[in-house]
Amino acid sequence: MSYYDTIRTPRDFFNAARAQEAMSLADLQQSHHWNSAVSHWGVYNLFACRVICKQPSNVLPLLANNIGPGSEEGISSCIDSLIQGPREDKPTLRTMEEPQIVRTYEPDSLGYVWAALAPLLQRDGHTQTITSSRSGRNRTKPDPGPYVPSNSYQISSSPLERPNTASSAPSSVGYIERSSAPLVEDFTVRFMNCLIRCVLNYAQNVNKELPFVKYRDERLAYTYEPDSTGSKKFQAIDDGGIQVRHDGENVQVAILEAKRTFQEIREGRPTVSNELLAQIVGEALALKASTIRRGFRKDIVSIVAIQHYIKVFHLSITNSFVRHFDTLRPIDQNNDPDSYIQVESTSWFDVSEPTGRKYFVRHLLALIAWADAAVETGPESSDSSEDGMDLE
Repeated sequence: MSYYDTIRTPRDFFNAARAQEAMSLADLQQSHHWNSAVSHWGVYNLFACRVICKQPSNVLPLLANNIGPGSEEGISSCIDSLIQGPREDKPTLRTMEEPQIVRTYEPDSLGYVWAALAPLLQRDGHTQTITSSRSGRNRTKPDPGPYVPSNSYQISSSPLERPNTASSAPSSVGYIERSSAPLVEDFTVRFMNCLIRCVLNYAQNVNKELPFVKYRDERLAYTYEPDSTGSKKFQAIDDGGIQVRHDGENVQVAILEAKRTFQEIREGRPTVSNELLAQIVGEALALKASTIRRGFRKDIVSIVAIQHYIKVFHLSITNSFVRHFDTLRPIDQNNDPDSYIQVESTSWFDVSEPTGRKYFVRHLLALIAWADAAVETGPESSDSSEDGMDLE
């Protein structure tokens, strides 16, 4: 079992940390396991960062107040059409060229979404559906919810690739297994660019008084530079994101991490690998602690995209945690919530299908509302009220 599927409570964390003889971040930095690039992190870093992962759900708890049945309806005819999907079936869409697709749709923003989706649809390979049930060890039977099995999960067998993984909760999963993976990470970034932009641009009134929530193409680098003597810094680079302008600063609403393939499959289902989870955590920590381009105070949202599958993460990281976590030993019992990074996440949304698009659109609309509320509230100065902006 992966860390993401196992460590649900402080007790789970303590028992696993003791079995693994886990080290604090300060000790890890002095060992041969240390790497300053979070893209090369793994399970040792997850214990050092004291990560606890809640059971995934169809709705991210952070945004639940702004998500409900039909919350995506009636906002824009473009968004309605986006959820409905392309008129062409998948085999036809993937054979069409971009000019043919773009000029078929009005507005052309929709055409660009479908043109970006086309390269991500599987073209060949043997498709197999595996149906299995949860073992008796699992405590909660997951709801398939917005997950609609599509044609494929692509499993990379190349050990040279960066870790690319994810988790899902359906009762059956269709997947394609191949000996090598196409280089589709850039295609995924482009698709997310078009998809998110389409929603953000048509969900906000053109006469909006508050700053517009916008998609960011630029990849940003974040550096964690500890205050304590002897500790080492680490770096992270995202794949884009969503931001809003506030008091002359670009504030990060969500960061994007794109991967080319699922790597790890357990019992017929893809799961979030230790390496992917560690990278998400490292990026969030570096963003939280960075002196520039900071995000919302304790709440970091990460959108992970693997081809046309999307999972939204929320990491809760307090100022108190950042100040002290590097010296906290994982093998020391501690029930203080502020001594952990709490991770919540959604199910996998297959946005090649209407149900997956509907759920992802709901989350994007909720992110806009969340950002608007934070801008109106303004920055807060204390850890006791950490829902505002985290600005210099």
